[in-house]
Amino acid sequence: MLGVRGQRLDVGPPGIFPAIGPLDTRIVSMDFLLASDDTPVIWRGPLKSMAIKQFLADVVWGDLDFLVVDFPPGTGDEALTIMQSIPSIGGVVIVTIPSEVSQIVVKKAVTFTRKLNAPVLGIVENMGGFVCPKCGTETSIFRTGGGQKIAEEVGVPFLDQR
Repeated sequence: MLGVRGQRLDVGPPGIFPAIGPLDTRIVSMDFLLASDDTPVIWRGPLKSMAIKQFLADVVWGDLDFLVVDFPPGTGDEALTIMQSIPSIGGVVIVTIPSEVSQIVVKKAVTFTRKLNAPVLGIVENMGGFVCPKCGTETSIFRTGGGQKIAEEVGVPFLDQR
């Protein structure tokens, strides 16, 4: 999604160096460590948690204004590891798509985040529409407005819809 496919991570003193993407974005992905596009990552919680902690501690990120972490939906090992590994987290932006299932998961993610004493900065709704590359017409693939509805229900700002 960021145009960095096929890159590898450089390793050396003082640690792991991230790939560089658009606008000097520093990116780390498990995909950069796999032998091929067909190689799965078949790990249970402890191995996933250890990898996340290593990415946080051993990657030479440099000065960051913010850190974006993309992990599977829900409130599993990945989210818990991040939240516990960054105790002074400034806030969380939760992304949803306008499906009913996603909305249920997002409500749980808001509750999860609050229970771990991190502020929810807001909700973003992604995939609200498809813009035809030929004619420019936007079509709603899913119903839209779910992100705003959730934000209102849980009392957090609705940040944007794309």
